[in-house]
Amino acid sequence: MEYCRINQKLLAINTKIKTITEQIETLQNTQRQSQSYQAVLVEAKRQRDLLAEQEAIFLRHLQQQFSVLHQAQFAKIYQTVAEQLNNFDERVVASMIRQDQNKLIETMQHQSELLYNIDLMLKQAGSERHAEFEPFYLAYIQLLNKPKDYREYVRKGEAALTLFEHAGAPNNFYQQYQILVSEPLTLSDDLLAFARSQNESKFLYRKY
Repeated sequence: MEYCRINQKLLAINTKIKTITEQIETLQNTQRQSQSYQAVLVEAKRQRDLLAEQEAIFLRHLQQQFSVLHQAQFAKIYQTVAEQLNNFDERVVASMIRQDQNKLIETMQHQSELLYNIDLMLKQAGSERHAEFEPFYLAYIQLLNKPKDYREYVRKGEAALTLFEHAGAPNNFYQQYQILVSEPLTLSDDLLAFARSQNESKFLYRKY
């Protein structure tokens, strides 16, 4: 799946989660507590949970793909710095990796923007998945950007590489996603109106 499509899908999921959450709050605050309202409320929460799980799966898949593509490149630069700092001054070490690092930064510019935008979107949306995604994003930045202090880079880089390696573990993304999307999302965009219509329908067709 292309990265831009994942970003678009995540944005759509977050927008839907936000809409459902706001409407759940409206339903909970309404004075009507009929069985129809409660049934819609339960279904709305279920659908919000399904969307949240879709979002989590997309984010795990994205991290896994980034790790598979770039973990070896990050590890090569990190190992060079860690080994050569024992023999040379930081300025010399920086010159050793400059070409590889500049090439990596240039190659990954689009991906860096994508990760930044996803991290920002999750934060602004108040997504619960932001706390899960941000450590990966910060590890990515730690390994990619040119450090001012290469010894600090080595100290922090080990943990960042470990996180990247764990993210690269194989996952059954497509199977998980197909199971989730097979669950129908049937509610109206306006849950309150839907609940009201269900309640009125029940009233109109009840037996006297």
